[in-house]
Amino acid sequence: MTADKKSFLPPRALLIALLVQIPWLVLRWPRAWSPAWLAAGGAAMLAGAWLNLAADRRFRTAQVGVCPFSATPRLVLDGPYRFTRNPMYLGMTLLATTPALLAGLPLNLLAAAGFALWVDRAFIRREERFLEQQFGSAYQAYRIRVWRWLGASILEAEHRAARNQ
Repeated sequence: MTADKKSFLPPRALLIALLVQIPWLVLRWPRAWSPAWLAAGGAAMLAGAWLNLAADRRFRTAQVGVCPFSATPRLVLDGPYRFTRNPMYLGMTLLATTPALLAGLPLNLLAAAGFALWVDRAFIRREERFLEQQFGSAYQAYRIRVWRWLGASILEAEHRAARNQ
C-alpha cells in the first residue's frame, strides 16, 4: 500500500490547522502576552520541531520511507519511537497548538484537536493495520509497549488490564 501522490497528506492539513487560527488571532489583536502562555507555546514549538526532525532522521538512517504507507523494510524502534509510535504526528499536533498557546487563545486549540483527530482516523489507524500485517508479532509487541501518541490505545489498555488481573 502506498500513498497516492495526490493524497491529502498531514503537512497540508497542518498548514490548514495553522491558517484557520489566523482570523481569531486577528480579531483578538493586540494581545496582552502572558509569560505562562508564551512558555507553553515555546515548549510546544520546540518539542514539535524536535519530534519531527528526530523521527525523520531515524527513518532516513533506517532507510524507511517518511511518506505514509511508503516502503517499510524494518520497524524503527529507537529515538523518539521509544516513547511514542507516532512522533511525527505528535510533533505536527504540537506545532498546530503553538499559535494558540503563544497568543493565549484556547479557542484556537480546536484547530489542533481537529488536526489530531483527522490524522488519527485518516492515517494512524490505517498505518497500524499496515504495520501489523507486515511485521506481525513484532509490531504487536511494540504496540503493547509504546503508546500510540497522546495516550494508551485500546489494545494497550486491554493488555495492561489483563496483566493486572
